[in-house]
Amino acid sequence: MTEAFDLPAYLGRIGWSGPLRPGLPLLRDLVARHAAAIPFEGIEALLGRTPALDPAALQAKLVQGGRGGWCFEQNSLLLLALRALGLAPRRLLARVRYGVPPGTPVPRTHLALQLELPEGPHLLDVGFGGLLPTAPLALRPGVVQPTPHGEFRLLQEAGGWLLQAAAGGDWLDLYLLGPEPQEPADIDAANWLVANRPGGLFTANLVASLAPPGRRLMLLNHRLTERTAGGAEQAALLEGPALGAALRDRLGIRLGPADRAALEAAMAADRPGRLAAMP
Repeated sequence: MTEAFDLPAYLGRIGWSGPLRPGLPLLRDLVARHAAAIPFEGIEALLGRTPALDPAALQAKLVQGGRGGWCFEQNSLLLLALRALGLAPRRLLARVRYGVPPGTPVPRTHLALQLELPEGPHLLDVGFGGLLPTAPLALRPGVVQPTPHGEFRLLQEAGGWLLQAAAGGDWLDLYLLGPEPQEPADIDAANWLVANRPGGLFTANLVASLAPPGRRLMLLNHRLTERTAGGAEQAALLEGPALGAALRDRLGIRLGPADRAALEAAMAADRPGRLAAMP
């Protein structure tokens, strides 16, 4: 990938102004700040568009444009930042297990990064929506690893590393990360599939999230849920202008007039795969 990346603009977007000494302490700060500043959102797919993944488009949308993106955008942007710091992350694809009945075959539709550090290989992921790990995770089987937003662990399984999140005293499967490095063409194919799958999560639903310090904000269609680090949860159903205000003021997603109108029309349409907003 030939890339022209504005590292100072990216660092400004995530609110980082400290020294840049590549290593695990810096990566912890960058991942946490990225997750707190750049929202996860799948609005492009809901509007019938396939997100562009080239460096110029990523920076125009996620850095300068006040928008967020999904895993292919978020982790591609992080990859560019890491390369600008002199690091060499690898792209990996995962099979999502979250919300999928056990034994259901699924394609590899999630992008994450692996980075070799003096401390060993680590997983970096700023694109798994409301359950993303907000710190780098060491690829060490069975070790419970704290992050600013909860505990995670990785298990070795046939096919790769299984990422799990602690949830209510149990462990919740998130995704199975394959070990094979992926080419940009592989990422483009997965990105296109997720953006164009009829009745898919993102083509049928409004999905967005953000992980500011001490809490997670998760939007599914009209339901906005706020969950604190201590486990307290509040939810609200948003209709009309309140939904647009929450996107802008709570989740930090800036939409222009044309996209706001298109989103209102998409939300008013009855689409196969639309998930109900629970009370």
